[in-house]
Amino acid sequence: MPPRRRRAPPKPIHLLYGILVLAVLSWLVFYLRGGCRKPEMDRGGKLEKSGQWRQAIAEYEALLRRYPNDHEAAARIADIYCLHLGDDERCLQWTGRLLELYPGTRRHQRAAGAGWLTRGRRLLDTGDRTGAEHALLEAARLLPDSYDAADLLRQYYGAVGDRPKADEWGNKADALAPRP
Repeated sequence: MPPRRRRAPPKPIHLLYGILVLAVLSWLVFYLRGGCRKPEMDRGGKLEKSGQWRQAIAEYEALLRRYPNDHEAAARIADIYCLHLGDDERCLQWTGRLLELYPGTRRHQRAAGAGWLTRGRRLLDTGDRTGAEHALLEAARLLPDSYDAADLLRQYYGAVGDRPKADEWGNKADALAPRP
């Protein structure tokens, strides 16, 4: 029996063809899945700029149906609910979801703080003091440099008759007060 011949290693040109085929296949898969251009994101941005908040949310939600982990679309929805519509329930729902996925993200903390602040104001206006205290303390925790949160807590503790806490939050609000 004659000795077996060893196969020669592949030639560099064959490796190049293999890499080229993989690159083309990868690009096709990426392109067919939507690529980096997401039309819903573009349309949502245009709707936001024109102040059409509900339609922008619909576009971003359509994008999330296609890409459930799209961080930017979820963040835009949270920002709209928190900053433009003042819907504290949905704001806190979306920011809570984002903070679970991306803990410690300053942008999401600010949005969640704005949601808690809106809720605290609403609860103060309706007379729900216990809920208002919780919401405002949560806003102050998420927004440690917020004059509004400190001032509302000063007002709250003044209204319930807790002078030491009212003074403490009043001092903090004075330190954070915007300077002319």
